[in-house]
Amino acid sequence: KDCFFEFSKEEDLDEYYCKKCKKHRQSTKRLSVYKFPQILVIQLKRFAFNGYSRDKIQTPVYAPLVLTSESLDVIADKISCIEHEYGLYAIANHMGSCGGGHYIAHANIGTRVGDDWRRFDDSRVSGRLDARTKGQGSSAYVFFYRKLSSGRHSKGSSSRRSMHRN
Repeated sequence: KDCFFEFSKEEDLDEYYCKKCKKHRQSTKRLSVYKFPQILVIQLKRFAFNGYSRDKIQTPVYAPLVLTSESLDVIADKISCIEHEYGLYAIANHMGSCGGGHYIAHANIGTRVGDDWRRFDDSRVSGRLDARTKGQGSSAYVFFYRKLSSGRHSKGSSSRRSMHRN
């Protein structure tokens, strides 16, 4: 929820020149979601650019297996009606620094939330991983969520929520 709050916080931008009034103006931006999609992709800001230097942001991030309406409310526009939950099905990871690195992916190849997570690293695929720890931490870069259908999603339940595959 903290990441969503930071994502949707109003941010000051550089001045721009308004052609209409012929003056420099201060501007701000705020990101929000008006309509929630079938697939929700969340890319973290992992690289900071300060003048001539670049740094990788190493803050560990741990994404929930299920995004609830309560979590999504922070990034929703005031007119959005959030009645969905999303199941995490993949994470892209960046290992390395701004000067170079390597991308790997963690993905759920099962049909239910937390079913069967694997690590994909070039031509290598791992065995089954713990759904709570896979791909999390300071290397997590992009999270992929899919809208869930009805049912329960708790680990170990035979009626865990299914993920739509439209």
